[in-house]
Amino acid sequence: MSVDVISSQGEPILQLKEIRKSFDRHGARLERSMVLKDVECFIHRAEVVGLIGGSGTGKSTLARLIMGLERQDCGSILFEGRDLEQVTARERQAMRRFMQMVFQDPYDSLAQGLTVEEIVAEPLIIHRIHRYDRKKRRELVEDALAEVALAPSSLFINRYPHELSGGQRQRVALARALILRPRLIIADEPTSMLDVSLRLELIDLMKRLRERHGIAYLYITHDLALAHRFCDRLLVLSEGRIVEQGLANEVIERPRHPYTRALMQAAMRFMPAIQSSNPVELTAK
Repeated sequence: MSVDVISSQGEPILQLKEIRKSFDRHGARLERSMVLKDVECFIHRAEVVGLIGGSGTGKSTLARLIMGLERQDCGSILFEGRDLEQVTARERQAMRRFMQMVFQDPYDSLAQGLTVEEIVAEPLIIHRIHRYDRKKRRELVEDALAEVALAPSSLFINRYPHELSGGQRQRVALARALILRPRLIIADEPTSMLDVSLRLELIDLMKRLRERHGIAYLYITHDLALAHRFCDRLLVLSEGRIVEQGLANEVIERPRHPYTRALMQAAMRFMPAIQSSNPVELTAK
C-alpha cells in the first residue's frame, strides 16, 4: 500500500454515505430510473481506490456527483469531514480547489480554441490565484507541464490541442488538474482512448505524482488489469450498487461476487501482459 501506509489512515479525505441518484427515463417525469442505490465508500489521503464495472453501471454518474456537476437525490458527500451540501457556495468553491477531475476523452475535455498555457492556467484564474500576474501563472504552467513529462515546456506551451497526440492531450488534462495541488483527483477512464503502451505510461506517471505529492485518486475504469497495477483498494459497482470491495489483490485474485468473477473472466486474456510489463519510460508521445 505504501505512501506511509496511506498517510497513516485517519479520517477519510472523501466519504460517501447512502448516495442515491435517479434520472427521468426517456424524458417522462413520472417514470424515473435509479442509477445509484445507497452507495457508501471512502478514500483515505494518498490512497488509490479503483471503481470498476461495466458500461452503464453508474461509475461516471458517481464522479459527477462528487465534483458537484450533478446533485444526488439523497445521501451525503463529505470532503475532509465537511458535507458539501451543508457549506456555503463560497466555502464549496474553496473546497473544490482541492478536488480535481481528469475526464475520459482528451479530445472533448480540452477547449480547442485555447493554447496549452491557457488551458492549464484556467483553474488558477477561476480560483483567483495570481489572477493578474501572468508571469507567475506561466511559471506554474511550466512546472505543471514538466511534472507530467511534457518537457521542455517551450515545445508545448503555445500549441493548441489539435496539434498534440492523444497521449499528450491527456497529460495536458492531468497538468490542468495538478496545477492547483489537489488532494484528490477523480480520474474517469483517463486511459480508455489510449493504446496499451500509453496507458501504462500514464498510470506510472500518476503513481509518481501520488508518491511525490500525496494525492488520493478515485480511479474509474472497466480495465481490471490497470486497476490491479495502480489501485490499493477496489470497489465493484453493478447496477448502481457496490457489490464487492476490498484490497485490490484480494478482489482480483479471490473475487467473491458473481459479477466480479464475470469481469475477471472477461479481462483474463489481457491480465498477464499488463501485469508482467516493466514500468515504461515516460516520454512525451
